[in-house]
Amino acid sequence: MGKASDNIRSKRKLAMVECMKKTLGVVTAAAEMAGIDRSVHYQWYLKDETYRHACDEIGEIALDFAESKLFKMIQKEEPSAVYFYLKTKGKRRGYIERVENVVAIADKTSIIEFLRDTLPLPAHKVNAIEGKIEEIKTISKSDSSEVVTIEE
Repeated sequence: MGKASDNIRSKRKLAMVECMKKTLGVVTAAAEMAGIDRSVHYQWYLKDETYRHACDEIGEIALDFAESKLFKMIQKEEPSAVYFYLKTKGKRRGYIERVENVVAIADKTSIIEFLRDTLPLPAHKVNAIEGKIEEIKTISKSDSSEVVTIEE
């Protein structure tokens, strides 16, 4: 199966695709190299499926290129590259960022008012949260280490 650019008949479009390859898909630079206005590229992209497919293939090539640079950085044991890779590709192994919020409950009324004002919650959910707040207050007063979760 050939590349999408093999099916482009217009010399100008083909030249633009080649320029897009050289610039790894940077439209402004490619259009300047090809001697066309950026808007012409976008018109072709919207109207010509073959041209669009060829341009989309270049996006994949650019992504492959960037990934190869990332792997070189990982091989050099650059911490930021290792961290980035694990954060994006290692999620299924537990390399994810979690945000943990600790809420100090000062006043049940102010919390309920805050929830009503900021979240589109139905009344039964607000009532359930009020009940959980009372449980948490009771637990914190008794110095228990029990954890109470609020489910959606």
